[in-house]
Amino acid sequence: MTTIPGLAKLLSSPSKSGVAMLFTKQMIEARGWVNEPKIEEFLAAGYTKQQVLEVILGIAVKIIHNYTNHIAKTPLDKAFQPYVWSKPAVVS
Repeated sequence: MTTIPGLAKLLSSPSKSGVAMLFTKQMIEARGWVNEPKIEEFLAAGYTKQQVLEVILGIAVKIIHNYTNHIAKTPLDKAFQPYVWSKPAVVS
């Protein structure tokens, strides 16, 4: 799998945008079940409770977009081909 250049650095950054990206990643990985300290860290970076909901909205729109494209079998744009995801092989 190809990674997005600079993503690891941004996720580990204490910058406001780094905090937002980390919170979004945590929200996705926890399927919305982030704990209060993670929410407080997001808020302490200068974000608001409304922006917590905006992160959730962004995730929801992306999921709807992905599901629709899966059903419609929309081809991936050439620009994104290097980042195509494929299901990992099952090792038994």
